[in-house]
Amino acid sequence: MKAKLLGIVSKIIKVPLENLSLETSRQEVESWDSFAQLYLISEIEENFNIVIPIEEITQIYRISDFMKYLKE
Repeated sequence: MKAKLLGIVSKIIKVPLENLSLETSRQEVESWDSFAQLYLISEIEENFNIVIPIEEITQIYRISDFMKYLKE
């Protein structure tokens, strides 16, 4: 699950997988802007068959923040 998540993030924000960890944050990655955030949400929801509540999207700052939705 973690590897799949990191792979999706790497593809969307165009950062090599080896440069990412669960603790990577939006502030550290210039390409992780608001458009990338929406694309990430969409791809993660589709790939993991989940729904992230729209009111919680603004609370996602790090890759690890997605994990709570993947475990539910």
